[in-house]
Amino acid sequence: MNAGARGGSAPGGGSGGAAADGSEPDRAEPDRARPDQTEPARAGHGHAGSAPTEPDSEEPVSANSTSAKSGNAAPGASKHNGTPFAGLDVVILHDPVPQDAPPDRQDTLTQARDVARALERLGCAARLLPFGPDLDAMRRELSHKPPRLAVNLVESMAGLERLAFAAPALLTALGIPCTGSGAQALLAASGKSEVKRRLRQTGLATPDWLSQSPRQGDPVLDVAAAALFILKPEHTHGSVGIGPDAVAPARDAAHLAQLLAQRAQALGQPCLAEAFVPGREFSVAVIAGPNGPQALPPAEMGFFGPGPAEANVLTYAAKWQGGSAAYADTRRAFPAEEPELLTRLAEAALAVWRVFGLAGYARLDFRVGPDGAPQIIDVNANPCLAEDAGLAAAARQAGLDFTALARASHPLHWAAGARRWVLSGPRLR
Repeated sequence: MNAGARGGSAPGGGSGGAAADGSEPDRAEPDRARPDQTEPARAGHGHAGSAPTEPDSEEPVSANSTSAKSGNAAPGASKHNGTPFAGLDVVILHDPVPQDAPPDRQDTLTQARDVARALERLGCAARLLPFGPDLDAMRRELSHKPPRLAVNLVESMAGLERLAFAAPALLTALGIPCTGSGAQALLAASGKSEVKRRLRQTGLATPDWLSQSPRQGDPVLDVAAAALFILKPEHTHGSVGIGPDAVAPARDAAHLAQLLAQRAQALGQPCLAEAFVPGREFSVAVIAGPNGPQALPPAEMGFFGPGPAEANVLTYAAKWQGGSAAYADTRRAFPAEEPELLTRLAEAALAVWRVFGLAGYARLDFRVGPDGAPQIIDVNANPCLAEDAGLAAAARQAGLDFTALARASHPLHWAAGARRWVLSGPRLR
């Protein structure tokens, strides 16, 4: 995308003005300005540059940020007697967050409080519970007073994202309904090379790559043909480990292997090198609907900083570091004047949903090169659910406010008969 004035019309038909619900301009992955404020949503998922607001604790925390004993109803639940969700006991599981956690880790508490407020507006009794690595302790905590529903915001366990599947696995074993994708889907989407292998096996387009642990059937990467490569950590999301130097040229296969080894040593985990697709970057949120998954309007990430926009990527600074130039120069728009491309993106996102057996909600990321063909670069089976994050922005673009999105994400939603937003709301792509 070409650079444009802040708050003006974005290329491709997207608007930099008010969102569908009139709350804020649409930018890339947003910061934590509340939706009723004028500060626009931008690149990061979290409170960029802010300090954490809760200590690392195994004690449930209420949505108004005060400590609460396990089982206490959240404020406001009694106002909704007679609704399908009145008094429904909901536990919101999230990562334990230390005081000195980086902003991407702090984000889990912001998500949890936003979801708690939305559930309270529906009449639920919501409580927050950090999900620690002691599974026996978590089993006892959840079994002592089993909730009717668990909202799974757990992104890692013992600091490892690839173990996040343990939360829905435990909930399933205890018979507690859970939002989002199940353990098998989360595990299948936790490794980028494994994701790309599965995409290729099912005929879905994804850029060529080189893994540090190659498998038979992996593509033979043509280093000479690919002008640039992006070096990614295998098992972390949220642009962790992605900086301006993540996109680099390689002279030959040996040089690329050297770059990959250096990046893995720096990040302390295995990495892969993916052939970089110059062009545009999109994300497509998908939510479960009454007749199956439905793709929300695709969002385009606009890069307005110096240098060619087609060579930019969504870096850690663009998502999380509020004072950085990358954060200020990365914005989200919802293009409307390219129906053929938007349809291809939506269809590809729905195909990925089916291949990985996703549920509830997900976000799929794409690059689109000069040939106009979408290529899948990431499968996020448990995306950020904060009120000003990408999934909520896409829902607003489709006419769903955050409370309606929370209701739609509820696994008991259809049984409860609360289908009005689908039956009378906008048609989703």
